[in-house]
Amino acid sequence: MPVYQCVTAGIDLTENQRERIATGITTIHHEETNAPEPFIRVAFQPLPLGLMYTAGKVEPSIIITGGIRYGRGEVTRRRIMQRLHELAVETTGSPEDHVLIVVSDTPNGWAMEAGILMPEPFPEAEAAWFQALADKLPERFAGATQPTTL
Repeated sequence: MPVYQCVTAGIDLTENQRERIATGITTIHHEETNAPEPFIRVAFQPLPLGLMYTAGKVEPSIIITGGIRYGRGEVTRRRIMQRLHELAVETTGSPEDHVLIVVSDTPNGWAMEAGILMPEPFPEAEAAWFQALADKLPERFAGATQPTTL
């Protein structure tokens, strides 16, 4: 369910940089939340310089926003944000103050994966949800190990 969007203005990411960011975001989210990697999505939206402003002025920028499932603790969210910031700066060479990270909670009932509403953040609900996915899409999820928590 996690959806991350990387908007860049005046920073032309190479295919290699996009792959590094997408892989990095996937790794960070998985390591911090134990969410299965097949559910972690990353989208890129490049904008030409002149279509994003900071303090009323045009300047190259990167904004990474993440919509993650409600129920993560504040410590987890902060670790995700810190690691995303480091990833963006390291991958692009952008100054730290040109990178904005926003991670927001999405209530489980506001998101759907494979046509099944996301579960409450409790082990029993997650187990039932994961089983429903395996039953519906066995070619993708049969035999997959259910995480201890999504």
